[in-house]
Amino acid sequence: MSPTLRTFGVVVISVIYFSIPSAVAPAPASASSTPVINIARAPGVVTLGGSTSFTVTVLNGFQNLEIYETLYPKIISRTALLSLKPQSTPPSYPIAISAPTSLNIVNSSSPTSFTIPLSIGSSPSSSLNLSSCGTSCSGNYPLQIRLANSQTGAVYSEITIPMTVVSGSATKALGVSFVLSYQTPSFSPKVFHSLISFLTTHSTLAMAVDIAPSLLADAENSRLIQVHQDLLQLLHWSLSKGHDVVATTYVPVDPTCLSYLKGPGSYNTQINSGLRVVEPFSPSNRIKTFLASPFNSAETLATPMKMGYSQVLVPGSYLSTLGFTTTLTAPVRVAGLPASMIGIDHTLSQEFSNTSGSLSRLWAVADLSQIYFDAPNDPRLRVVAIDVSISNSSQASSFATALKRVLLNPLLDPLNIEQAFSVPSVKSVPLQRLSLSSPTSKGCVKTLRDQFVKAEQDVQTLMSLSTKISQADTLNSYLLSAEAYYLTEDETKNILRQVTVLASKDLSSIGVVANSNFTLTARKTTIPITVTSKFKVPVSIVLELKSLKLQFPSGNKRDITLTRPIATVSFPVAVKTLGSFPLQIVVKAPNGSVITTSEIGVRSEAFSIVGVILTAGSLGVFLLWWAKSILRTRRKRRVARTNK
Repeated sequence: MSPTLRTFGVVVISVIYFSIPSAVAPAPASASSTPVINIARAPGVVTLGGSTSFTVTVLNGFQNLEIYETLYPKIISRTALLSLKPQSTPPSYPIAISAPTSLNIVNSSSPTSFTIPLSIGSSPSSSLNLSSCGTSCSGNYPLQIRLANSQTGAVYSEITIPMTVVSGSATKALGVSFVLSYQTPSFSPKVFHSLISFLTTHSTLAMAVDIAPSLLADAENSRLIQVHQDLLQLLHWSLSKGHDVVATTYVPVDPTCLSYLKGPGSYNTQINSGLRVVEPFSPSNRIKTFLASPFNSAETLATPMKMGYSQVLVPGSYLSTLGFTTTLTAPVRVAGLPASMIGIDHTLSQEFSNTSGSLSRLWAVADLSQIYFDAPNDPRLRVVAIDVSISNSSQASSFATALKRVLLNPLLDPLNIEQAFSVPSVKSVPLQRLSLSSPTSKGCVKTLRDQFVKAEQDVQTLMSLSTKISQADTLNSYLLSAEAYYLTEDETKNILRQVTVLASKDLSSIGVVANSNFTLTARKTTIPITVTSKFKVPVSIVLELKSLKLQFPSGNKRDITLTRPIATVSFPVAVKTLGSFPLQIVVKAPNGSVITTSEIGVRSEAFSIVGVILTAGSLGVFLLWWAKSILRTRRKRRVARTNK
């Protein structure tokens, strides 16, 4: 048959096809008894000229049912693929229609499974003939499967899926770099075990893992034997070639909300605290890749780069202003910094994290194939980064199935993080050119600023006493956890309140012994001050005395390390005056924060030499004046008598 006649035949069949389904099927006894078709299994890739099959289930089936497939024109863009829905009919005429397959069903409300053969090629024996595409047959095609009445042609149910058709070998397979993320508000031993089991089962595959450091810390503190066995498995997995551990903040945060915190609650501390937890799981104890938050400014995005991370995974939306190609398929160098970025595709991340059924995984892999088909002849290696969320055991199982489809697709090639960043990058761009708006951020809770500052100061004070106070590290982790953007305002308040209360309780472990009043009998003497500590480790403090009536020849401050529960420190003093007056005792942390204050009474009975000299001098002057006054009075009286 000539190509002209073959084309004419498809058009005629199409006209008949679109007219027949308009017939109304005989009304079922009830809406719930209408036959429904579902796809239980479908091939992700069909080789042109090859044969395969798919499995369907029919619910509420009866006699005289048949299934046939309809192939529509090749999908020309990713946008067109994403607009295609399983329950929708493609907006074009079909290019191939298969012969119907009769289903032998006895009336039944139970699901019945059927395996339907499928072949796409240019030979007459193919169920779907694609002879008109020539050498450009490779691509994604909408394949619609219809359940119809074999006698009337009326359609009861239909479903559309993308079918990837491959003709020949790929010029350069699309690199796919998967990052498995375990980021949930609370630690679950079951989910953690599912993730580790997945990693060990697929230990030969190139992959990266991103576990929230707060969850990893909870795992290390767990008392469950299984959790510690899983940690050992994770360590073993991370030591194997092609496996990467990605660093991130201690908890997921909006770094733009932390700009006013400069100490234990700062964004830098979030990064460093996260690294301390995950670094032992890196083969060289040097992690180069950082997963950035979805909320950033140019300044906060530059922070991990300035801290030494040369490979930064960012949301793909950040790179949207740079164009489609650079957004999806190549690293971007950062101008002025020794770092590169790769954008994580948000849509693909959602698709591969979806657990709604086998069709979602089929669409996810077809989406990856469509990115390849956007530039099928590009000789350069291209790469796509996908962040797969593992927040429950079903997601781990679902991704395992999706991964099998990726491995069976000749257009796709899994890469590890190092390989992904080794792909030739585009020219350097300044961070100011990126699209860094955060429309999905819930915003910073400004009403909590004072509470954050107070909690940070308390933690910083406790940490300045000693680096060996375990409670300080615990409270620091609480403070960092309070910064998670998924928390409500009330949840954040409760954590900050807990930090403040516990820190105050710990700081009260340092006190001053309340001595009775001091009586000073000498002008120069010493005052002993006794300080107590309930800490089990040495702590450093600053002891300071204040009084307007005393001088401190050796200074009024002492830097003290308390190695015992009780320590006494003597301060040399010089008395300025007689009488009673207060002496204030201030205990400070090395960072300058006041831990506690106390006041004692001082009574001075000592004469000052200067005071005695001044008093004696004054008395002498008075006596001289008094004597002269008497003599002067007597002389005047004597003169008066003589005159009389």
